[in-house]
Amino acid sequence: MSNSTRTTGERSALDQHDPAAESRSKLAAAITDMFEARRLLARERLGYPAEDFVSSYFELRAGEGMGRPELPVAAASLPPMQATVRSRLKRMVFSLCRNNQTAMKTLTWTASRVRATAMVARLAAQYPNSTDRIGIKIQARDALVRGFPEALASLKAVRSIWRRARGAPRHSQSLSATPYNLEPFEARNTPTLYLHDILADPAIAADFQSALERMLGHAADYGRFRACVALNFYAGGGAENATLNYIKYYASRFDGSVLLLLTDFGPRTKLPVLPKNVFALDFNEFYGLVDFNKRQAVLFNCLLALRPDLLHIVNSVTGWDLLDRSPPGFFAYMKVVASNFALQFGDPERKTVVGYAATYLPRCIDKLDAVVTDNERFAEEGFERLGLIASQRKACVVRNPSKLATVVSRGEAERGLRARIESMAASLRLKVVWAGRLDEEKRIDILLETAKLSADFCDFHIFGDAVVSQKTGLHNSLRSQANIFFNGPFASPLEWERDGLKHVFFFTSRWEGMPNVLIEAAYLGMPICAMDVGGVRELIHEDTGWLLGERDGAARFSAALKALATDPEEAGRRTMHLIDLVRRRHEWPSFQQKMDQLMRQIEGSQVLNVTESAADQSRLAASEESHVAEAAFAAPPLDSAR
Repeated sequence: MSNSTRTTGERSALDQHDPAAESRSKLAAAITDMFEARRLLARERLGYPAEDFVSSYFELRAGEGMGRPELPVAAASLPPMQATVRSRLKRMVFSLCRNNQTAMKTLTWTASRVRATAMVARLAAQYPNSTDRIGIKIQARDALVRGFPEALASLKAVRSIWRRARGAPRHSQSLSATPYNLEPFEARNTPTLYLHDILADPAIAADFQSALERMLGHAADYGRFRACVALNFYAGGGAENATLNYIKYYASRFDGSVLLLLTDFGPRTKLPVLPKNVFALDFNEFYGLVDFNKRQAVLFNCLLALRPDLLHIVNSVTGWDLLDRSPPGFFAYMKVVASNFALQFGDPERKTVVGYAATYLPRCIDKLDAVVTDNERFAEEGFERLGLIASQRKACVVRNPSKLATVVSRGEAERGLRARIESMAASLRLKVVWAGRLDEEKRIDILLETAKLSADFCDFHIFGDAVVSQKTGLHNSLRSQANIFFNGPFASPLEWERDGLKHVFFFTSRWEGMPNVLIEAAYLGMPICAMDVGGVRELIHEDTGWLLGERDGAARFSAALKALATDPEEAGRRTMHLIDLVRRRHEWPSFQQKMDQLMRQIEGSQVLNVTESAADQSRLAASEESHVAEAAFAAPPLDSAR
């Protein structure tokens, strides 16, 4: 019953002294109280922290026992006499239970049926004249499931008979593995977010219903959703490219559909071609989805409706916040994996750790089955810095493959390296490539100062643009520097040498995991001079390139470039070792093997059905073809670019 109904009944009992009205008032108050007590019991069962046992309806502190509510009632807006009546009713109800959990649950069960019946009757009265009949149907279904859970089994049986009578579904799979499952919409399993949180907003409700129907249609064609990847946004950066590799793996190794959700605000570029069994949904397509709470509600209900076996979070604030606020019981039916690549720092002295890892890993580590990273340094030093040594077993290093593996052969890379060495020996100026986001975290200040100190022997060719940071005076200074040449954003590293060979790749950053641009430069056979941040040292060291400390100034970088320019033979020797290393570590078979180990580590190989069947191999080949098509644009081969 609604609050307004209860208040009217109480006022009638107080003013007119009508025994029948007073009984109705007591029944209404008792039902309301039982639902509040039931909510607290549900939170306790699902593993909420103690501070969440504080009731917003009446004061009940964790540890005091269910039979001793604190007074006064937390409803200051009620007149004093009404508050007194409600307090007396609460005392009466809890004294009847006498701290007996069974009695409490029995009363809750009875009140649940009464309230469900009343709600369905109210919704039935609204249905004929409503413009949102789908929303009313869903609310009525949820109310009946909450009040009469045994009806769900009957409904499933009827649906099973109807499906068999109608014929086999489009996707041949057992009825027990239907593409979606409505059971988790029961309120007793979802005490913090409900489906009607979305349906209450007509604009979001229409978009969500449309998206849900499209997802269910996709599942009917390709099988139920086995994995869901929550990504903040896609702008072509390193984390986004790593996400594409995860999706490619899930699409080729799992028997079913894969869901990609772009959950946060941020820059967008067009997604590349994805495998056919991947469904992509951008939350920016929802009208009115203007805050993270609503975005969490959409993600929450997508997971409830589709029931994937695996949730993989990559830099998604929406995903992290939902994981943080939800009780452990909600994620009992799925494996939860998160990707973190680097520690980020809020000050030059590196005393304050910020970013995704610092904000969420300590709070959510117990809810995660694994933490995937692309470098050993984060798996070791990162967990130690965050105080997570006890959970270090959850860290799994999976090195990303390069999409150039199927475009540039080892022979082409070696021939390109020899051409660069010959060009360096004959050229008066060193041609240096710098590629990436022109944001402050990429240390463009070091880039500018190094260019100034190397103006007598170096030309810097810049590929990229600002993505996160606003363009400032530093960007203007870069553009005004005579030996810096801007080429704009790039779609593939093959664009770096469209107008001729370059000699060296130069890398700077404030923090990093394992930079994709370094892997790509190594695949092209370019000598590399890089700053020692994150996992860079695992690829670049004294045998494979020139590695400088993150605190080294521009003078040290300029001197390293000078040494590289004056000794081409040494540059060739180190880069040959680099080519060998990168092609052993950063190819698809190695990535797939590590991901298979991860699936076994989280004990999901049976649940996730990771197999080596012929169908899996064909899907893998198809997904690889899509990556080849993405990278194979018109660009001159290395030999013709000399």
